[in-house]
Amino acid sequence: MRDVKPPADAHHEVQYGASSNGKVEPRHRIDDEELWSRHRFDRLPDALDAVRAWERRYNCDRFSLALAGRTLAQKLSDHLMRVQEILAA
Repeated sequence: MRDVKPPADAHHEVQYGASSNGKVEPRHRIDDEELWSRHRFDRLPDALDAVRAWERRYNCDRFSLALAGRTLAQKLSDHLMRVQEILAA
C-alpha cells in the first residue's frame, strides 16, 4: 500500500516570478492542509477524483476574505463581464 501524493518539489518545476510567488506558496500550503494531509490515497484514480472535487470546492464554493467574501469563480466572472463591457464599447 502506498500513498499517492505529489512530489515534494513538484511546484519547483515551473519557474514563478516574484509577483506570483506570494500567491503560489499560500495555495500550496492550503492544498497540503486541506487535502493532502487529511486524506490517504492508495490508488491514483482515487487521488485524481479527490483533486478534481477539491479544485471545484476551492474555486467555486470556498469564499475568500481577500476577495471580500467572494469565491474565485465569482471574481473571475465579474472580471470577464467587465472585459466584455470594455470590448463592447
